Amino acid sequence: MDVFWIWLTLINGLGPITQKRLLDCFHTPENIFHAFNSRSECLPRLSQNILKQLEDKSYLEKASRIEEQMYKKDIKLLTIHHPHYPSLVKNVRDFPVLLYYRSKLPLRPSGIGIVGSRRCTSYGKEITMAVGDFLAKENIPVVSGMAKGIDGYAHTACIQAGGYTTAFLAHGVDMCYPSEQNSLMDRIIDHGAVISEYAPGVRPKQKYFPRRNYLLSVWIDKLLVVEATERSGALITASMAKKLGKEVLAVPNNIYQDESKGTNRLIKDGATIFLTNDQLLLKQNDDSILSKAEPEGALNRNKRVGDKRNRALSVIEKSIYDALTTPKPPEELLDLLEGDFVRLNDILFSMEMDGIVRVLPGNLIAKVQSGSVV
Repeated sequence: MDVFWIWLTLINGLGPITQKRLLDCFHTPENIFHAFNSRSECLPRLSQNILKQLEDKSYLEKASRIEEQMYKKDIKLLTIHHPHYPSLVKNVRDFPVLLYYRSKLPLRPSGIGIVGSRRCTSYGKEITMAVGDFLAKENIPVVSGMAKGIDGYAHTACIQAGGYTTAFLAHGVDMCYPSEQNSLMDRIIDHGAVISEYAPGVRPKQKYFPRRNYLLSVWIDKLLVVEATERSGALITASMAKKLGKEVLAVPNNIYQDESKGTNRLIKDGATIFLTNDQLLLKQNDDSILSKAEPEGALNRNKRVGDKRNRALSVIEKSIYDALTTPKPPEELLDLLEGDFVRLNDILFSMEMDGIVRVLPGNLIAKVQSGSVV
């Protein structure tokens, strides 16, 4: 029963390593629950605090409430005993025994990770879109973190090419962060999956993001870092992937540009320099290679998805759209948002992801003429 899996992960101080030891001993979470409450002698050595929690029935009640939320919000569980739980992560001692996910297609493990700067350049965007398109056509899932910038472009390019994409989240899968990515999250659920170790209702916290990056680095076969500043979270992901023995590739760029300093340093420190898309293909003798067969429920590759040009625009989006009588730099739209450049960038990114506007050379914003908006 799902409720006992949820219960097992709610015990404070009981991490994946000990959870797996208990499962080795009792085989199922339900057996663990009844064993502790019957004072079975087949128990690993645990602290009194953990033993008290294991005997406290309120944790099972909390697990039941979470299970109810899962059913209401169409959230699924991936447990270590599930056939879709990737074989390549089963031997990673501190990988969770349980993940929450939302998807309308069969869950596909593994893939190529793509991460990078939130404030990416047009060069970084071009590389990311090309790679996402290539991987989709090779039937290789794209894995990223659903952040703005490189992550968002990676997911979007894969979806538009009819591919499967997975997003790892640092919060419950029933919410979206940042909120501007809501339409992208909906498309990922339609054409891939969003995954998290955090239960529904858990809000994002800064301390959760490194853990999210770690899970992503375990899940993938290879990692591509497109752009990263010297203190980028993408570098943390790269470091974790390297320690796990995964190949890390980095896109070279202008040595004087902030967005390139992190990736150029990765190359200096031994990462593979990324030059061609073929470097991301998996070797035929790789045990974790993904099947080239079309998965059940896969998308028609000739159908362009993720195009929301027919959706209703918000008041401010309509003002921006109407102002684009000719292509304009973002600075000329600032008056519409009282000079709030950060908010303007967020709105333009969302509109670009939905195919309402596009970015031309020279960072000019232009409306997309085909389709209709209301």
